[in-house]
Amino acid sequence: MVLNWEIEMAGLKLVLDADGAWPELAKKIKQGTLQEGTGLQIARLEKGMKSGKSSVMIRMELNDGTTVLGETSMELFLTCARAFTAVEQDCQPPPETLN
Repeated sequence: MVLNWEIEMAGLKLVLDADGAWPELAKKIKQGTLQEGTGLQIARLEKGMKSGKSSVMIRMELNDGTTVLGETSMELFLTCARAFTAVEQDCQPPPETLN
């Protein structure tokens, strides 16, 4: 299926350690304005960018039936994945301490 519309690419902020990263969420929970999603889907769009390069579309269905879409370049998405991988590997105990 080909989607024939353009959406503005969302800015992407990489957060390598989310502890305390979004303090405003506590207020949203108290106010009842935080919505939860029922599922997250990630899809590759082969020529999703104006340049013809691949992009990544992220889709979430909220409990109220709203669908939320976000899109970023494949290059940025993979850069984030490499950064998460590097941090994750740094957080692992050395092999000699594993039993």
